[in-house]
Amino acid sequence: MKIMISVVGVKKIIKESQFLNTYKNFITKKFEKISDDEYAKLLSFALLMFKSNDAILQKFGYNIIAQYSIYKNDLIPLYEVSLYNWNTPILKLIQKNNIRYKRNDFFSEIEDISSEYLKDNEKDVYYTMQQLEMNDLFIKSETDVAVIAPTSFGKTELLKRYVGKNYAKKNICIIVPTKVLINQLRADFQNYFQMKNITPKIVTHYDTKFDKSENNLFILTQERLFKLIFDKKADIVFDVLLIDEAHNIFEKDERGILLAKVLILLKNINKSMQIKYFSPIVENYTNLLPKYIGESNFLEINIQPLIKINKFLYADFSSNMNYMYDAMLNEFIELEEPMLRDKFDFIISKSLNKNILYFDSPNSIRQQINGLLGKLEVIEDDIVQEVSNSIKEYVHKDYELVECVKKGVVYHYGVMPDNVRMYVEECTRKYPFIKYVFCTSTLLEGVNMPFDRMFICGIKKGRPNMSYHQLKNLIGRVNRYSNIFNQTHSNINNLISEIYFVKDSNSKARYDKFIKERLSLAVTEEAKRDKVENPLLKNNNQDIPDKEKQYLTSLMPNINIEEKEKFQIRTPIGRAMLEANVIEFDIRRYEYEIQSRIDFCDINIDLIDKIYNVFIDGIELVSKNKNAIYRLKEIPARKYYKKFISWRMQNMSLSEKIARTVNYWKKYADPYNIFVGYKWGMKKRDLKDQRKQYIDISNMLDKEIVNYAILRLKEEDEYIDYTLMKFIELLHKFGKVTDNEYNLIQYGTNNELQIYFLKDGLSSELSEIIIKKYNNYIVKCGTDYKISKNILSVFDENQILFNELCYYIK
Repeated sequence: MKIMISVVGVKKIIKESQFLNTYKNFITKKFEKISDDEYAKLLSFALLMFKSNDAILQKFGYNIIAQYSIYKNDLIPLYEVSLYNWNTPILKLIQKNNIRYKRNDFFSEIEDISSEYLKDNEKDVYYTMQQLEMNDLFIKSETDVAVIAPTSFGKTELLKRYVGKNYAKKNICIIVPTKVLINQLRADFQNYFQMKNITPKIVTHYDTKFDKSENNLFILTQERLFKLIFDKKADIVFDVLLIDEAHNIFEKDERGILLAKVLILLKNINKSMQIKYFSPIVENYTNLLPKYIGESNFLEINIQPLIKINKFLYADFSSNMNYMYDAMLNEFIELEEPMLRDKFDFIISKSLNKNILYFDSPNSIRQQINGLLGKLEVIEDDIVQEVSNSIKEYVHKDYELVECVKKGVVYHYGVMPDNVRMYVEECTRKYPFIKYVFCTSTLLEGVNMPFDRMFICGIKKGRPNMSYHQLKNLIGRVNRYSNIFNQTHSNINNLISEIYFVKDSNSKARYDKFIKERLSLAVTEEAKRDKVENPLLKNNNQDIPDKEKQYLTSLMPNINIEEKEKFQIRTPIGRAMLEANVIEFDIRRYEYEIQSRIDFCDINIDLIDKIYNVFIDGIELVSKNKNAIYRLKEIPARKYYKKFISWRMQNMSLSEKIARTVNYWKKYADPYNIFVGYKWGMKKRDLKDQRKQYIDISNMLDKEIVNYAILRLKEEDEYIDYTLMKFIELLHKFGKVTDNEYNLIQYGTNNELQIYFLKDGLSSELSEIIIKKYNNYIVKCGTDYKISKNILSVFDENQILFNELCYYIK
């Protein structure tokens, strides 16, 4: 029976009775001050809340019961509420802790029934009742769906089951936010297909050849999907889109707008196409819906399970105070334990086996990581040395990560080379010696590592503070369900996650205000509200920018947009620029000028000069401070990118590119003004600059210069891939770049077999090594190629490449 009681009423009961002292002593672990009678009252009160009809109070009651059971090593209360909720994974976890509570045969029979009903025999895992209901609802759905459930609550398994059931009769595309996640999901599905003995082709690149008459699964970013349909004009109509990390569509940035645009365009190609959204942090599913897609039936599956408990602590080194924050009371409770000398002493004292340290920028990590390293000893171990040597040999002997690893520390952010980042993730999962992981917001996008404690050392994401949803998503990365309920090393203590906010002594940020506004159990509706900034979404009232109307009306003429004629594109190059997603300038304004320029473009001049002459010179670029192509207006920048593209065309290794970059900066660039971008910039070049985007290397040690070069190389490759490549492809399409030149710029080779593996997700270095040294392990399967697993027994290369290969063929 549900009990009618309000959150306000509960707070009043707590604050106006002797219960408040008992409750505070309990949550701050002053157990010696609590009598047996007070414990009985505490549990009775918690059970009252647990059986209320209010979700906030249910969570409050559950939190007390679970903490009592774990802290007092009395698992009976947790067993009973878990049985009441059909929460089988916790029941099994209690059993693994050598306590099986049976009041009588009736309760024992209920547990046996729930265990049998909620077990996946194939994977030997147990589901909660909510997971089972989520699976059944989703698999049977034939409508648009939003699945809103915590991180690691079974989304990947849900995708597998859905694809396994529907791939033979539906064209399905999974849209993921990053290339790294493409490779991760591709590996997951390969394993699943092998286990099921089915053979759909997995398409992960817009240039991959596929037979539409056969079964295909597409796993693409929104950029690749847009290019596949509108630039490469693939002859395929999708029946289902599955959108991972769907909350990214709220953003007003280029990628959020492109995602919405893709959904609008594909929905207008096939009105009956189903869109299925997945997110851990969306408050209102209607906020996900784009404009111009009409009305449809919609199913919301919103799961907020009572499993994990988050405890929040706040170490304020600006005032030398230590607090616990209680989300129910929305109060800070001062702790009696003394503060340590500095934040890294504090972090070391509170750390567990795997600790995540969140900072709000990569530059903050670089500036502060030595504070922790200075307090740790080098770990003398063969595996530590092997990991350190692998990074040193593959990247550079002076790479900062080499020395970090020797002390059990790594970092994780977006500008690391992809296969190095994958290696760091695998080592973190695999090796106990890696204890501390410094990270930025890249961790919010599907990264799976086994963290059991979090230290939040910055409260921003980019320039603004993290939103309620972003903080919730970040916190969800600690003690993921897959780790808590791991059959091999599960630990019931991991049901409680301790999240530490750590404020620097010189910080002026209002951590206390930030915590209260975002973590209260009764957080305001305003704080929880989705921040819908994308003008292409229905629940955004902003006018759609003219340039987006150009795209929608020209690529999909049947879309009903007012003043449609005003936005029509007339020229071949104008149409091609739309299909290439050129957003750097007003296409309609310049299409005739650019058509004339490309018609008379000299094929023999340098590629960068072609791009500048055709697309930049005299063109008014949109938002020059955000527009990456704007830098090519500068002669030194054009000079540098001519060099950089030549390195790509020679398919140089990462270490070779690092050496070339350092040499170029020293020999040919202005050493006082090396461009590194706003993430790393330490100075402005002159008074006209609005942001610090430059460094002075004139007095830097070589080691420091090398690390700046490593940071820049990933960003430079992405600048070519995401900014310049579309202009290179346009020049290629109109005969101003040869096939040979295009392949060398895009892939670093003209070898068709290597290009195949590059499109399939391998790095340039690994694909080249396999073609040259391990060709005997390449197997042709119809029009496709596979790499035999036997290669793993003979592959004698750097461990970073070995890990990448394992990931590819596992």
